[in-house]
Amino acid sequence: MRAAVRFLRTRAENYGLDPRAVGVWGASAGGHLAALTGLTGHLTTLPGETETGGSAAVQAVAESYAPADLASVAAGAPDPAPGDGDSPPEARLLGGHPAEVPERARRASPLAWVSAAAPPFQISHGTGDALVPHRQSERLHEALTAVGAPSELYLVEDYRHGFLNPGGRRDADTPQGMDDGRLETEGTAPALHRTSAAPNATGEGTTFGFDSIDGFLRRTLASRSASDPTPRSAPGGTT
Repeated sequence: MRAAVRFLRTRAENYGLDPRAVGVWGASAGGHLAALTGLTGHLTTLPGETETGGSAAVQAVAESYAPADLASVAAGAPDPAPGDGDSPPEARLLGGHPAEVPERARRASPLAWVSAAAPPFQISHGTGDALVPHRQSERLHEALTAVGAPSELYLVEDYRHGFLNPGGRRDADTPQGMDDGRLETEGTAPALHRTSAAPNATGEGTTFGFDSIDGFLRRTLASRSASDPTPRSAPGGTT
C-alpha cells in the first residue's frame, strides 16, 4: 500500500488529487494494511523495500475491526474445525504461525509501529466480534493516545465482524461469526465513543455509521490540506 500511496502522490496532478491530503480506509485485513500504512508513512523505506520516490505518508487513517497484534490474535483463536485447515490467517500472511516467527509477526503488527508521527486515526470495532476481539482496537487506540497521536475509537454495540461489508460479502467462511450487510441495512448503530482528546474518560454513548467515516475523512483531510499549503516529503529514517 505504501507503493500505491507513492504512485498516486507522484501522479497527483494527472488524477486531480491533492498530494497534501491522502487518506486510507480499510476493514479487517484491509484495515490492518491501512493502519500499517499510516504508522510507517513517515519512514523513507522499510526493510526489504525499494525506494521508488515520493512520500508514503498519509494524513488520515480510518480502519475497522483489524488485528493490531498478530501474535495475540492467533494465540487466542479457537482451534480450527476439521476440514478448515490448520493455519490461521495470520500464519498464511506471515508464512508461519506467529509463535514460530515472532519477529516477523511483530513487524507485521500495527502496535509495533505506533509513534507520535502517526496521522489522525479513526478506529471502529464491534463488541460482538469473535474473529478479531475488539480489545485489539482498544489497544491500538490506547497506544496512539499514550504517544500523543490523535485517535478516536467507536465500539459498536454487539456488532460482529464484517459489518461494513455489503450483504453476502464475507471476510471468512464462517457465516455465524459475520455481520455483513448489517450496518448497510440498519444505517446507524449504537456505539461507545472514545477520543485521545479525553484520555481518562470511559467514553460517551453515540451512534456510528458510514457517515461517521465519511465525516472523519473529510474533516481531517480538509484541515491537513489547509494547514500545509505546500507538499512535503516525509522525514527520512528506518527502523
